[in-house]
Amino acid sequence: MKSPLSLLILSAVLFGSLLLFIYPEWAKLTSEGSTPAMQPDARASTAITPLRPQQSEARPDGASRRSLGLVWSFRPTHKWLYRDPFKNETVEQRGGMVCTDIIVAEDRAYFGCEGGFLYCVSTDGKMLWSFETRGTRVGAPAIAGERLFFGSEDNNLYALNPITGQQVFRFDAKSEITTTPCIADGRVFFSSRQGDIFALKSDFGKELWVYEDDSGNSSSPVTDGVDVYVGTDSGKLLAIDAKTGGLKWSYDAGNAIRSAPVISGDRVFFACWDGGLFGLLKSAPHQTFVTQLDGFIKSTPAVSGAWIIAATMNGLVYAIDAASGEILWSNKCADVLEASPIVASDGRIYIGGWDGGFTALDVETGKVLVERFLGSMISCRAASWPDGKIVVGMKAGLECVFK
Repeated sequence: MKSPLSLLILSAVLFGSLLLFIYPEWAKLTSEGSTPAMQPDARASTAITPLRPQQSEARPDGASRRSLGLVWSFRPTHKWLYRDPFKNETVEQRGGMVCTDIIVAEDRAYFGCEGGFLYCVSTDGKMLWSFETRGTRVGAPAIAGERLFFGSEDNNLYALNPITGQQVFRFDAKSEITTTPCIADGRVFFSSRQGDIFALKSDFGKELWVYEDDSGNSSSPVTDGVDVYVGTDSGKLLAIDAKTGGLKWSYDAGNAIRSAPVISGDRVFFACWDGGLFGLLKSAPHQTFVTQLDGFIKSTPAVSGAWIIAATMNGLVYAIDAASGEILWSNKCADVLEASPIVASDGRIYIGGWDGGFTALDVETGKVLVERFLGSMISCRAASWPDGKIVVGMKAGLECVFK
């Protein structure tokens, strides 16, 4: 019969093994030291932490998954309260996953985290400021001149000074805002979860018009300065006059549009949740092509020259001819791809997956050039600085890596 002491030791070993299996990020943190402590004068801290060498994993196309040349890591440590709907109680949380696409402007990166926080960090990973809203989540920011705009689940669109993080104004839309605004000619356009599309003066937030749509859950809008294009959960792409707010035309794609449209020349491209990729003329709802991709689509396509780069939740990345809609190549890069792809100036496509893999592909061939494991879920679009650094948002925080 085993002694109580041996049973206690055996239980501790089994519990530790279970933690390592269920929470691989916990294993990474405990092997590198404890989680970053709350700084007395800041809500987050950073650490320059080179990743440990990893054994390469061969791929059929010759690429390998290898260790990452890490520049710096940023781990949010803000405190916030989470309302557990199952236990009907409030639980204090520390930190939170990056929940928005990352925006870079000059020497700064801006992004939102769970808990309703927007962060600004420098190119060396230092937090310059953070801004707290009353929502649990925020939308990705947009910047024009001396204004940074972003929405929150607290129903407000916020305008901040991008240098100081000080609030200039806020606008109550009476509905949650987790989409990304767009800006043109001194006007900021955004959509709410209720489905309304707003136009405000970008200086101090005067409302210019609101287009009311009862379908709910509109996508992020885009504009060319003449029209505003936005998709709806009812499957319609709307073209709205940017000056008056009047509807110019509507195109029924037959399935929910949950990612932002993309404007290129005289065309507008968009993806539906069911995997349909559409090309339309901007001037009229004339379909130039529709191409069915394999898997649901939540991410926003990217345009690179005459090609459209799209990703599906099945883990596939596609290159599509923007004129004909012909699929030029496809490559499976992850089990699940929710993040939108980016095409950097070096001609590479960058995208991260739920499995924590971050992949670079050749835009012309689709060949995987490098695949690097970051160890934490990636669900948002990365961003690149002109000096070659890539900023990646993950469940664990933010990491800046070399190309």
